[in-house]
Amino acid sequence: MQKIPYLRELGVTAVELMPVFQFDAQENNYWGYMPLSFFALHRQYGSTQQSDRLLNEFRAMVKALHQADIEVILDVVYNHTCEGDENGPTYGFRGIDNTTFYLLADDRRYYRNDAGTGNVLHTANRYVRGMVLDSLRYWANEMHVDGFRFDLASVFTRRSDGSIDLQDAPIISAIRSDPDLAHVRLIAESWDISSYQLGRTFPGIT
Repeated sequence: MQKIPYLRELGVTAVELMPVFQFDAQENNYWGYMPLSFFALHRQYGSTQQSDRLLNEFRAMVKALHQADIEVILDVVYNHTCEGDENGPTYGFRGIDNTTFYLLADDRRYYRNDAGTGNVLHTANRYVRGMVLDSLRYWANEMHVDGFRFDLASVFTRRSDGSIDLQDAPIISAIRSDPDLAHVRLIAESWDISSYQLGRTFPGIT
């Protein structure tokens, strides 16, 4: 918030925040790109450790930026989590239902690694897809952000067997048709480790 006058002086009209999701600070988080929770703010980014005050700090920042006519875009990571490969660590999703949350290799023992982080979130699964949509709605409706930049968005085209669906990937269709997300900016990074989609358009997502 202290930088807002400087940003206005520069003529900035939007800021994109690197990932703000909670991560395990004891693990290699790579600037927040190893998310632990898609609904929680990383506690070390705020001036308070109390959850309600941390949320209010974030909302106050967004409100102040909006008052300065500056939009807020979040860099979001829905292509993988911090749970790594078959060697762990295990935090939650793997323990709840491994095959629901992650894309596994043919032998069901090893993880697909199209994100280059040890695992790939199974966004073709309707429950995982629902969780991602709930997270997007939360940040848009409750935290009032103006848009999202999707890290390694080509992972969204992965079917349950790991093959690529360029015609009608379910999660892309769900985001595109969600009324709560109709007003937000959507930016998709065009590649993953084994798929490069630069120049290909998905209706509703630039």
